[in-house]
Amino acid sequence: MAQQTSKALNHLVFFRYCFRLYMAVMGNARVMSIAPRDHGWLDANPSVTSEGDVLAVADARATSLGEIYRGAGVFVGFLGVTALVLMIAPSALRMNPGLTMVCGVARVLVIACAPAIAFFIISREWKENWVAARVHAERLRYQPLQQATEELKTAPTMHSQALINDILGLLSGPHGQVAYNRRKHQEYTVILQRTKTATVIAFATSLLGAAAQLVWNEPALLVLTALIPAFVGGLHGVNGFLNISRHAEDNRRLAGELDTIREQVLRMQVKCEYEGLASAAQQAYQLLTVGNSAWMETANKQVVAVF
Repeated sequence: MAQQTSKALNHLVFFRYCFRLYMAVMGNARVMSIAPRDHGWLDANPSVTSEGDVLAVADARATSLGEIYRGAGVFVGFLGVTALVLMIAPSALRMNPGLTMVCGVARVLVIACAPAIAFFIISREWKENWVAARVHAERLRYQPLQQATEELKTAPTMHSQALINDILGLLSGPHGQVAYNRRKHQEYTVILQRTKTATVIAFATSLLGAAAQLVWNEPALLVLTALIPAFVGGLHGVNGFLNISRHAEDNRRLAGELDTIREQVLRMQVKCEYEGLASAAQQAYQLLTVGNSAWMETANKQVVAVF
């Protein structure tokens, strides 16, 4: 089963490129590289020598499945825009009959391709596998915090510093949970801002094109009145599928709440006063698990569909 999963992930790497390209162009090109570089973790029998490797394997597989599923949704979304472009282009560019026929055939293939991809992704249960893999990875990530919290209850003086280290190790630093949520909030916010800018530009160009058509009957104006608005409509459709707005708000809220806990634990560490440490740890764990549940709810609503 693992070998089949590994092969399937590698065969569907195109969808991962689609998702990463969209997030890089619309979000922030510095956030992630477009080319997936984690194939080593997707081997059927990866070399696992520590708990960190176990988490890395689980995280890489969950990330791969998520990028495949969401990338398929991005690709299907823009197939609709492509079909519209192929329909309008012959008239807008005054193509000869031969090129018009080519565009017509290509449009039929594009329209047929979209439901085929959606059926393939749904029938292989990529979304269900992705959600299950991500839940498993997050449980592995938060498990040390839960265990340290339970140990503190049995031996408060012995395990206080260990629990502090676990909390700060999970929340602090450039690779900590707070920094991660802030980066994701920034990335999603940039996507929303760029989509808003594109919407304003599309409105202005379509208005200009419509006004120009009143005095100039030029087919090329269809680029302004139809193609550009269609592309922006595709952006809104993809953002809706990816739940960009919801994820932006969830990451902003979670980063703020976890940062408050992190500052409380830092004060406890400086003052060597550990009263309320177990409560802070439990609160952090609950925030992370509740946040994960909210993510699951959002992810389950993401459906690659055409009709």
